[in-house]
Amino acid sequence: MMVDRRAIVIGSWLNNEKFKLSSQKVTAVTKHWSRIFKHEKYGFKSSINENALPTPIHNPTISELTSQFTNAKKITINTELLIYYLGNSTPYGPNDILLSLGDKPDGEREEIEFSRLLGIIGLLPNSINRLILILDTCHVGRDLPPIVVPVLMLHQLAEVVKNVL
Repeated sequence: MMVDRRAIVIGSWLNNEKFKLSSQKVTAVTKHWSRIFKHEKYGFKSSINENALPTPIHNPTISELTSQFTNAKKITINTELLIYYLGNSTPYGPNDILLSLGDKPDGEREEIEFSRLLGIIGLLPNSINRLILILDTCHVGRDLPPIVVPVLMLHQLAEVVKNVL
């Protein structure tokens, strides 16, 4: 049985906070991931096109981010999904964080709760074999317990997210 490896790389440098990443740094890191994906031995492809290499998305809106999952093609139980996020984060509630996606046209910050991101991942058309989620973000001033979410639970979270979107 062949493993189907997919990847989504998200980089964000736009935010109104005092401490933010530079566009050069974010672009350099996401380009590094693109170079890794070019090696056939890893076999990573785009979530929305199984014949193309993953292309980093920078400063996405929530809608653009969601489309990476709702428009995913040929996802199966043999799919392993790698999601890499590089950007700013802040504490949110007792057990969550906000991941910065960038700035809206009105200057307000576009961000997504980590818990909501997990629900959006659950919008994938089929169950997946393995989810690898890397959050390369600043320390948000808290220790969150390790989050282990069985893949089947992601689809339950997706139902909640569908009602919010």
